[in-house]
Amino acid sequence: MESIELSLGAIVALLILKEVFGFLRSRAPNGNNKNTDDCTKAIQHINELWDGRRSMELTLEKLRNSIELQTIVMKENLITLQETRRDINRVEIAVKDRDK
Repeated sequence: MESIELSLGAIVALLILKEVFGFLRSRAPNGNNKNTDDCTKAIQHINELWDGRRSMELTLEKLRNSIELQTIVMKENLITLQETRRDINRVEIAVKDRDK
């Protein structure tokens, strides 16, 4: 739940920054190209972050699925290991009883 809140916060922050820089760019005096260029670059960076966000979401979803599958496999391996250990214990007990 916390990661969803952080994601929503980041999305809102990016949208606000994009709007602020767009507003500043439109309000810049015609003679001050440096500020306009800076705002344009900032908006481009925000757009790149926005585009990268979706790619990152997809990657994180794939990672989550992989981790879930690995967890299932590890649980199954643990169960198999426990069963094998019980079988080994039974064999050891049977061998000791036979040797008495």
